[in-house]
Amino acid sequence: MSAPGEKRAGRPLLVIFLTVFLDLLGFGIIIPVLPFYAERYGASPLTVTMLGASYSLMQFVFAPVWGRISDRIGRRPVLLAGVATSAIGYTLFGLAGSLPALFAARILAGIGNANIATAQAYISDVTKPEDRARGMGLIGMSFGLGFILGPALGALSGALGARLAEGTPDAMLNQSSLPAFLAGFLALVNLVLGFFLLPESLKPGAQLTASRRQILSISALTHALRQPVVGLLLIINFVQVFGWSKMEQTFGLLIERLFVTEPIGTAAAAEQSIKLTGTALVIIGFFSAVIQGGLIGRLATRFGERRLLITGLFLNSFALCLLSYVPSFWALIPVLLVMAVASGLTNPTLSSLLSRSADAREQGATLGLGQSLGSLARATGPILGGFLFQRVGIHAPYLVAGAMLFISGLVGLGLKDPVRVSPTTPG
Repeated sequence: MSAPGEKRAGRPLLVIFLTVFLDLLGFGIIIPVLPFYAERYGASPLTVTMLGASYSLMQFVFAPVWGRISDRIGRRPVLLAGVATSAIGYTLFGLAGSLPALFAARILAGIGNANIATAQAYISDVTKPEDRARGMGLIGMSFGLGFILGPALGALSGALGARLAEGTPDAMLNQSSLPAFLAGFLALVNLVLGFFLLPESLKPGAQLTASRRQILSISALTHALRQPVVGLLLIINFVQVFGWSKMEQTFGLLIERLFVTEPIGTAAAAEQSIKLTGTALVIIGFFSAVIQGGLIGRLATRFGERRLLITGLFLNSFALCLLSYVPSFWALIPVLLVMAVASGLTNPTLSSLLSRSADAREQGATLGLGQSLGSLARATGPILGGFLFQRVGIHAPYLVAGAMLFISGLVGLGLKDPVRVSPTTPG
């Protein structure tokens, strides 16, 4: 029989899982169509990755802002505001008729989706330290399920849009705008559900304490980096996301170059690329969700979060180095499975270790810093990835990414088990 405290925590965890899942579902829908939508307006591989980087740059700027605001006024209003902003961004993406309009839409969506750190702080509010990895695993499971259903819905709605527009001069536009409108609709549903079902998690006393802090301070970052465990975790997070993001934003282009039989730049090539990219991301998302949603708690109890993190980093390094050398799409599947397992081990353990190592009164701010630095890595990594893809060769981004993740694993070997520091206020 569950304890009363566990029952009280169960419903908020379920609601925050649903909120993040719908948020990531909309994000996943856009992934398969974004590179080919941008190519319609003459975007090069470097420009395509810059489009993805603009989204992440906004997350870098706004993640600590959302985190600190949530420490002041509560998690619920910040989460709802982010979902509403995302809905507007997705809708504008579907209406965009030029490359600058696409950039504007992705910037707005990036601002809205910068509230993932607030969702992590929400989980920290309602879980005990020993249950933190399992709680953070729900965020990871939301990501995984978003990558299962999102790309699949993106591919299906893109194909439907192409068929509806068949014989018209705007076939490519409709192929990509229909998934964007679907993502916007899901964000609107998310907003309604969150408004009626999502309770506030931050206690009034904590709100009063946090309200005396600045919204965003460089000193908070230096304060965090000076803490041995927190600082090392933030560095690991930045390096591994920087390496991973070079793959993330060029993956669709790689699929197009390796496996698409239609002439590149045509609507038929885009449709085939979207289907293959969606299938690959579904594979990664499904098995990553299995690890993060069903196994991560037991694995963390048996092996420890630090070991799982290091194992995930090295596995990702190995898979990325092989990614661009597979001879067929079917040969790509085992590599995708390794990547899925690695991501399932890495993401929740990093978040849990960071949360457990932070000052108890700085959950939102510290997790916001982690999310913000990760977003900075996603904003800069794809630009390097696009440059390497376009100027050096299609293998270069993935070999460099593998090397970056291998370095992260080596840094992780020096990580010690976290000990929560006493409450302090950064200067």
